[in-house]
Amino acid sequence: GDLEGDGVVMPFSSDGARAKSFRVKRQFTSKAKPYWVELAEGAGGSGNTLSLVMKYGDDLRQDQLALSMFALLNQVWREVGVVHNTVTGVRVNAEAPLYRVATCGFTHGFVEMLPESVPVDDIPVDPRRGENGWKQSNRILPSSVAGFLVIYFLDVRDRHQGNMVV
Repeated sequence: GDLEGDGVVMPFSSDGARAKSFRVKRQFTSKAKPYWVELAEGAGGSGNTLSLVMKYGDDLRQDQLALSMFALLNQVWREVGVVHNTVTGVRVNAEAPLYRVATCGFTHGFVEMLPESVPVDDIPVDPRRGENGWKQSNRILPSSVAGFLVIYFLDVRDRHQGNMVV
């Protein structure tokens, strides 16, 4: 719904943009039960929007550290030329997807949803391969491999379908 007064400052805003609208899209089923929310600069959900996961109970500073490592490894992989060669001969850089995290204390904050991503829990299960509604993409394999390598190196233990997006 619409926020009263001047609204709230949009997380990650460099110019102090304010959200006038706040909408809960859903609550996730994971143990911490975070909310997927959307902030919009205009009333009624119009204008620039930001899709976020609102979390409570996790120390998101750890996520910020992990993302710094993702960025560092992405840079290293670019510099040394790590690529995925598709069956059609297209060379795609191996790159872990990056997103932003805003901490609001030791135990709560916001995590940016990746644009055009879908939570794994929302993907329909269809035993017939290729009939699950997924779009063909040369980015999925290299970004998945890169992301899983980083979390393996960092010994991250909190990976489950409720925590993953495609």
